Amino acid sequence: SSQPPSSAGCEALDDNALPFECLVHDDSLGDSHSSMQSLLDNDELFQTDLEMNNSCKRTVVSDEIDFILEGACPHLPSEQRATALRQLLTWLTSTRQANHHLRTINRIQDVLHAVCSFDVHTEPFLTDGLLVLICIIKDPVNHHSINENTKAWDAFLGVVRARLHDTGRARSSSAVSDGDRESSRQLKRKRSFLGAKAANGSGAVRDEDTCRIALCSAVLKLQSSMDAQPECLALTGLLAIVLGCNNMGFNAKEDRRQSLDQSSKTSGTAAAARFQQWFADNGGYETMGTVVLQAQENWDNKRPARNPNLVLKVLQLLEVLTCHRDQEGPKIGGGTTNANGTRRISVNVLDVLVSALQTASTDRQSGCSAVGGGASGPMITRMLHIIINLCAHGVCHAGTSKVKPMLHACWATLVHECDAPDPDTDIINCCLCLLINVTETRADMRQVVSELRLDEVKIIPFLVQSFEEQAAKETTGGNIVASYMAQLLGCLTISHEMNRRLVRQELGKYADHTVDPGDPNHGNPMVRLVAVLQEFLLFQSEAGVLTHATLVGLHHVLTHLMKENHISLPESEPKDFQAPVSPRV
Repeated sequence: SSQPPSSAGCEALDDNALPFECLVHDDSLGDSHSSMQSLLDNDELFQTDLEMNNSCKRTVVSDEIDFILEGACPHLPSEQRATALRQLLTWLTSTRQANHHLRTINRIQDVLHAVCSFDVHTEPFLTDGLLVLICIIKDPVNHHSINENTKAWDAFLGVVRARLHDTGRARSSSAVSDGDRESSRQLKRKRSFLGAKAANGSGAVRDEDTCRIALCSAVLKLQSSMDAQPECLALTGLLAIVLGCNNMGFNAKEDRRQSLDQSSKTSGTAAAARFQQWFADNGGYETMGTVVLQAQENWDNKRPARNPNLVLKVLQLLEVLTCHRDQEGPKIGGGTTNANGTRRISVNVLDVLVSALQTASTDRQSGCSAVGGGASGPMITRMLHIIINLCAHGVCHAGTSKVKPMLHACWATLVHECDAPDPDTDIINCCLCLLINVTETRADMRQVVSELRLDEVKIIPFLVQSFEEQAAKETTGGNIVASYMAQLLGCLTISHEMNRRLVRQELGKYADHTVDPGDPNHGNPMVRLVAVLQEFLLFQSEAGVLTHATLVGLHHVLTHLMKENHISLPESEPKDFQAPVSPRV
């Protein structure tokens, strides 16, 4: 009953034959190929159009930038240059990836050349030029293009120096002469899509300061209108250069992809070293010291500094500069470099800072506001940071004539701040850290520090009393201050029998009766210092802020305290040292 397969069925079962669906798909393969080729052609056309469009945009931007830079040439009148720079600044602050566009068309160096040549007494051009430079420097990619050859470093430092020594000089007039107008007609074109026409009329003159502050705010985070002063802008630029060089060096060391490229690895460090040497060789430290000295003269006469923000920026710059240490170890000297290229920091800066610290501390203690009221705390803190950095550079080896005034200023600041109704713990901790660093490894300095007194207040009795008061607060801040005081007391007793007896005597006045009388350390008041320092070590370790230098310093003090005071600690109960106020040993 079954029917034999038809010829069509046989063909369908043939291995060489294709199913109907395949035949249909095969018939459309040619059309699909044509469609794919069409899509590829369209994509190539799109990419070509996109490249042409981008090329046209780059050409337009390049033409307009060239037009503006032509108006900012150094040989042109100041007002015309100021107008051109205002246009460039407006574009930089309103255009996304403006620095990328400048790098794409290779105009970074042209902008730097046009901006770095200016008259420091021409206020409008000066401010706009500084803001343009800061816009360029703020982009980390541009840091490799900014060096001593671009004159940007000289421009910033020159503004600070000129404004510092010539503040009474009258600003140059902004009137435009007939010759100036004639020169402005020599431009190739009369328009720019970047806009920003020159201000005219009395209304524009009245709004000039407001416009300038608005532009400064677009570039920087201004805390007050004083930050928009040219000298403050110049210091902001110098600080940005230093931080940029340091970041270059850090990023090069951390980037594993550049591990085989030694030049990339050392470029950032070399840039930082070159700036350090250039700053010292060109009198940068002396200029910064003069700013602080002028401010101190006003403070001594019970007058505030002309611009407190300027002093803060100077201190911030010095703090960053002095915290950088060369591998060979920077030395204190006359502001020049030795044959090995080691950076030398002027001792005059230390003298100025110590004198300013004394004045600021006395002003703060008396309740006067000459130093700056609320700004006195940050100023004193930064001064102490710089002095601490200078001590790390070897200032303690400059002779006792330099060290003693510094130690007396630090000691007076510590006493005044501890006795203040609302003490600043940052100032207290900085004073303690400075004294710790000086006495940790120097026996002669321990003797000098132990002899410090202020109005018959001796340092060891004062430290022990303050140590007990801070520990009794049972707060994190109080325990940290108490720990630094314990470390300083420990440093003063290292290999110094007289100081050790005095510390034991003062601590004995605050005997801890919670210690088990059967404990072998019972009756030894020095155990309290050991317990607090061990707790401090544990606290920093758990907080993730313990550094190798801190670990070495604390271990050094603890080892000597335990050895010289015959303190034995149990090895099986590490948790016994969790209460700095009432330790169980």
